[in-house]
Amino acid sequence: MKTSVQIFFLSLISLVIWSCYGGNDVNVDPELQEYVDRFNAEANARGLNFDLRIEEIDISLAEIFSSGVLGQCVNNEDRNDAIQIDESYWKEPTTTDLDKEFVVFHELGHCVLNRGHLNTADVDGICSSIMYNGNSTNCNLEYNAENREDLIDELFQ
Repeated sequence: MKTSVQIFFLSLISLVIWSCYGGNDVNVDPELQEYVDRFNAEANARGLNFDLRIEEIDISLAEIFSSGVLGQCVNNEDRNDAIQIDESYWKEPTTTDLDKEFVVFHELGHCVLNRGHLNTADVDGICSSIMYNGNSTNCNLEYNAENREDLIDELFQ
């Protein structure tokens, strides 16, 4: 009987340790899934595959209270990395489909591609990278149907 009780408590302790330090379920918010799928499709079109890395990242909408921050990539040593997209920005009626794509691609650029910010401008002062830091004055961001392909090419270089 004593052995059964010991096994039970060891199992219980193992379960608690596992739930705290490992086996974290990864979640992609359904509203963000389309944009994560687009990122994957664009990577695949360029001969790249990040499916396994993306499966390790929790991607969700959250209230971000830092001024001007639309999203963030949070690297964690003890659990899954996370991407948080500002829910207020996401649900704002003026936020377009391309705006949403931009912010998700930008954060995936940080978390998946390990890219930092890049604030270079073309000859017209337009940002030459999706990895533009939104607080920089070095360039003006224009992410639209005309330059989308070029900016995505640069993202995956």
